[in-house]
Amino acid sequence: MPAPAPDAPLAALIDTALARIAPRAKSLIVTVFGDSIAPHGGRLWMGSLIRVMAPLGINERLVRTAVQRLTTEQWLRSVPVGRRSWYGLTDAGRQRIDAVYTRIYAMRPLPWDGAWRIALALHPGLTDAERSALQREFGWLGFGGVAPGVYVHPGIADAVVQATVAELGLAGKVVQMTARCAGPAGGSAGDESLRDLVLARQDMPSIAALYEEFLAVFTPLRDALDSGAALDGEQAFRLRSLLVHLFRRALLRDPQFPAAMLPADWPGIAAQALCRDLYRQVSAAAAAWLMAELEVPDLERAPQADAAFRQRFSAPLGD
Repeated sequence: MPAPAPDAPLAALIDTALARIAPRAKSLIVTVFGDSIAPHGGRLWMGSLIRVMAPLGINERLVRTAVQRLTTEQWLRSVPVGRRSWYGLTDAGRQRIDAVYTRIYAMRPLPWDGAWRIALALHPGLTDAERSALQREFGWLGFGGVAPGVYVHPGIADAVVQATVAELGLAGKVVQMTARCAGPAGGSAGDESLRDLVLARQDMPSIAALYEEFLAVFTPLRDALDSGAALDGEQAFRLRSLLVHLFRRALLRDPQFPAAMLPADWPGIAAQALCRDLYRQVSAAAAAWLMAELEVPDLERAPQADAAFRQRFSAPLGD
């Protein structure tokens, strides 16, 4: 059965979304690797990457420049084969992507178990550079620095913290613990005070604005699809990539607190629901197009998506 012809107004909406998001080449390549290439083996020929990025407005020169920088920064590794080279995620690059993309596709906010995760970076052997790196990474994870060297979060998984500390080479210099506020009614007054202190360390209005921008960009696209607009594989790939890219932009700044900790009418909840619904709607067509375009070393075609892909947004997704 032939693929549907793309709907011109819908394609125009995707063009508008691309222009409005204005993604940088390096960041968008990270998005595509995390969302689309990693589930299919995590490596591909440079020529294939150039073809995949072209529908997203990234030309060959920009791809090559961005890939060179990502290789220098240890996101990607290059393997020359004759006159060609293939690129794949390094171990460090895959760990970084897994840490972020696990958060993207998980259903949030989760119920709160009443426990606070605390990380203490008080070791006398920590250098200023290590403290700065830890503060930056913990900030991305949503920790609130409530005192020098003391970081608090109400819901993050211990494994995520451990992986971050290990990647920075600071295992043994950061102490992790779980604690509950003492007092009547399970320490609710203490929880509220600590919540306010942590929230004060986050720029929640700016994060809310990012989610509102996401809703403004993608609600018209959802409405068009719900009205029966046709979407071919390439346009589905464009939409899915931009969807994840802009959602990731907001998520990297979002502390992702449990529902009990969030401000009223938090737009991140509606943004995640929209991201989930659109992703499910276009994923199969996007993946089919991608499989036809991907060329990988040592194989006639890219492998089918891994099992983790099918669990994205807690629902089975097509290959």
